[in-house]
Amino acid sequence: MLRGFNTIFWLTHCFMWSQKLLLNPLAIVELSSPSVYGKSRYSRISLTVLPGISRKKFRFHEILKTARERSTNAEQDERFVEMRWFNIEPNSTIALYGHPPEYNITNMLERVSSTDQSSGYYITNITMPRLQCDTPFVLNNNCIYFWIAVLDTKMRIMEVDCFRGFPFWMYEAREFLSNVEIRRAFIPGTHNSGTYDYYDGGTVHARVTQYVECQDESVFNQLFYGARYIELRASFSPKRRQARPANIVCIDQENDNANGSNNVLNDMYREERGLDCRTATFWSVHGSFVTTSSFDQIARDIRRFLEATKEIVLIDLHKFKISGKWWWTTDLHLELWRLLSSELGEFMAPFKEDVTFGELWESNKRLIVSTAHPVPDVSPCIWPSFLHIWANTDRLSQLELFLDARLCAEVQNSKRITVAKGQLTPRLGLKMLRNTLRNRGGVRSFTPGTNRVMDRLYRNKLACANVVAVDYLLSSDVVRMLFTQYLRNRIVSKPDRIVSKPEVLKLKSSERKRKNGL
Repeated sequence: MLRGFNTIFWLTHCFMWSQKLLLNPLAIVELSSPSVYGKSRYSRISLTVLPGISRKKFRFHEILKTARERSTNAEQDERFVEMRWFNIEPNSTIALYGHPPEYNITNMLERVSSTDQSSGYYITNITMPRLQCDTPFVLNNNCIYFWIAVLDTKMRIMEVDCFRGFPFWMYEAREFLSNVEIRRAFIPGTHNSGTYDYYDGGTVHARVTQYVECQDESVFNQLFYGARYIELRASFSPKRRQARPANIVCIDQENDNANGSNNVLNDMYREERGLDCRTATFWSVHGSFVTTSSFDQIARDIRRFLEATKEIVLIDLHKFKISGKWWWTTDLHLELWRLLSSELGEFMAPFKEDVTFGELWESNKRLIVSTAHPVPDVSPCIWPSFLHIWANTDRLSQLELFLDARLCAEVQNSKRITVAKGQLTPRLGLKMLRNTLRNRGGVRSFTPGTNRVMDRLYRNKLACANVVAVDYLLSSDVVRMLFTQYLRNRIVSKPDRIVSKPEVLKLKSSERKRKNGL
């Protein structure tokens, strides 16, 4: 009798799941979620990486040291792993592993109790290695380096997640995104994507550029880790062909064979930092500082990624600078457009206000390029400027209030692609000067705290957010939200529009009232 009851129960359970998959395709997300150990099939834990910053005690006499003395005692680029969690069971243990936890559950790198750490995050002493993912060979979704697990009081695994890249997340979700407009989808991206560099605490460079650099991964790596919106700010520097660090020798083409050692050094620097002294003219810029990231290298990074995947990428040419003055000519803009077109032209999509993911995949025109500079109609592939929601404040509370009040309304009322800027804007003053001298402040210092607050805000705004741009992508959890909440909280009500569940209930209520004559 009992065996027959169990058989009927499991047959009924399987039938209900089959009906759920047929009626609601978003249920497939539950089956494909990486966390399958606990009661909830949606990951409530994640791993982030803090950007490298100086952690030494400040000593004023170090400012007076020469560059060679500072480089002798240079700090390594220590990017510490951070464990995050929310809505987990009380008295749980959050553990960090260097291997899949089911292989050896007791061999932990770090562990912390959810009762002792009520903040929802814990910064470990474990450093994250750098992944060299500049070739299509390594583009996969496999776990790399570290795993995180939630254990109950009996040391049983309840949830598991890992650190990994997301090079194919759009195309893998094409069943849910094909009918969705680009301007109505949640798309993670990076702010000031071209101002990337590794941390080097032993150089003056670190003090000067701590308020300039906003990323610590190349554009290719940013795309690998899940960003699909790339914000670029261009500088035209004709004399920058000769500009270079003191230890790098720019080599002319005819002298390449004459000085082999310098040639090798120069090639290594070009590959790592995107600096090519012979060809690059357009450079990435932030404020008044021109960085060493060339647009030639950035365009090549984007092309390699588009060739290796079927993802859709958005480029936002946001600001422009020339020779220390904030002005830009149409001729320069056309020259920049020719540079991008020669490298990326075959992927550029013509402008269409309500274009969907499916239309871009069908035409294989998977690159959207927007510009803030007005240009003549030289190409149908030049998209109008995106709408930026920018608080322009250096206070985190004001930033949170601003986005909380404006984000959903701006996206719903806009006919353009909308970008939420979840960053603080530092103000000139004694605080900035003090942090610059001490090498203790800058974007790297306050970004992790900002991203934690913004992640919480976006988690509640997933139904209405469009593009979200963050600093230091790996210290944010916006990409992980795509799988844990975004795809399961949004449903397609019309072929060209995506709305949230509360909106659906509101629509059904209005229809019911209309039918009843109310």
